[in-house]
Amino acid sequence: MANAKANPGKLNYGASAPIVRLGTEMITRPLGLEVVHIPYSSGAGYLQGLAAGDIQMGFMTEDNAASFGERITLLAVTGDRRLASHRQVPTLTELGHPGIPGLSHAINVRAGTPKAIMDRLQAAVFKALDMPEVRGQFAKIRMEVTPLTGDEAARKVANEARLFREAAARIGLQPQ
Repeated sequence: MANAKANPGKLNYGASAPIVRLGTEMITRPLGLEVVHIPYSSGAGYLQGLAAGDIQMGFMTEDNAASFGERITLLAVTGDRRLASHRQVPTLTELGHPGIPGLSHAINVRAGTPKAIMDRLQAAVFKALDMPEVRGQFAKIRMEVTPLTGDEAARKVANEARLFREAAARIGLQPQ
């Protein structure tokens, strides 16, 4: 942050998708940092730009970060807790930037699906996610599993949509 404040408009960040851009904007705008957005047409190009130093900062998955080894430095992680593989790296919340969601995945059903079917599906998913071989596969790609009930997931998605909508409005980003 000190470097960005001392060099307004001279540091770049990259993004290959609006959600990556919004995450960066959710940090830089409230802090009054002037950094330049460099759009990338692909995730691979964006990651190569970061590793090569063409851009100075950006968001990526833990798996991608691990593949670059010492060529990049992790400054913070999204989510509610530190990563098991990087206990020394603080969360953005710990650094005073709460409300920046991390990557998440969900199983969705069509609106109007009967509750009994949703309950059965949720029970099956929770059972599968508790299986050692399933957890092992997620661990191989450095994904920590935190199962949420349907209601918890709906609240999480609604909150994240609000955060991203507000960030998009601040920078004038239109739906694509």
